[in-house]
Amino acid sequence: MKRSLTKSYFLSIAILFLVSPSIAQTNTFPASGNVGIGTLNPENGFQLDVSGLGTIGTPGNARLYLGTFDRNNAFIQARDQATNQNLKFFASSYSFEIGNVGIGTSNPFSRLHVKDGPHTGTIALGDDAYPTLLCSSASSGEFRIDNRSSFIGYLTFYPNGQNTTVGSEAMRICASGNIGIGTTDPKNYRLAVNGKIRAQEIKVEASPWPDYVFADSYSLPTLQETEKHIKEKGHLPGIPSAAEVKANGIDLGEMNAKLLQKIEELTLHLIELKKQSELRDEKQNKEIAKLRSKFR
Repeated sequence: MKRSLTKSYFLSIAILFLVSPSIAQTNTFPASGNVGIGTLNPENGFQLDVSGLGTIGTPGNARLYLGTFDRNNAFIQARDQATNQNLKFFASSYSFEIGNVGIGTSNPFSRLHVKDGPHTGTIALGDDAYPTLLCSSASSGEFRIDNRSSFIGYLTFYPNGQNTTVGSEAMRICASGNIGIGTTDPKNYRLAVNGKIRAQEIKVEASPWPDYVFADSYSLPTLQETEKHIKEKGHLPGIPSAAEVKANGIDLGEMNAKLLQKIEELTLHLIELKKQSELRDEKQNKEIAKLRSKFR
């Protein structure tokens, strides 16, 4: 009986030694072929196939991690644990082709997000509550192509390091092509400027030009009609009032044409007055000559 128990004991130990390598053995180092760490079946084409999170470096110092944190994210990280500085690459699946790259941020909101503080030294590309394209600097401001629901397709400029929360927008190019400088609402104007403009030359194309005033068919307002309009309205006929100009501004081409129209009308009145004056002078000279002849 004792001999039988001893035999069974040694047989159990032998079985454990035979089974343990088959359970714990997860590496393979063949004399030729591929090396597997954490796997007994390294994939074809890989000289080194590591199954699990791979780490290069020593704890507490700079380290390189390769692997996955969970089944949904591919992951590469280079980290200096002493200073907590990171360079991370995440993918939302097993492929980095659909992942985001963050430089200076562990939470990139676009395919490429470069960040050094809030909107400082930043290049951001992607879809977010913020712009599709953002380039900024603390010293020189920023410009962005907005992708917010109410500003889709906008190109905006913020000087002096301002951002969407603090400061004011300096210039905007809308999706329609309209440009606003000093205003966020260029309305239906191709260029809307809230401020002064200085230029060496401005060319405005205006049509029609008021040569029609000199046509025989033109109905020239009389001076009496003009006087009556001035007394009733406080401004020349066809010219906007001060209140209208304050509210709506003026069209340079149209206003120049209207002013020229008034000058031409005034010129016609002056010509007519000169003719009337010459006729009176001629009539008076005849009467004077007639009187002189009587007293001789």
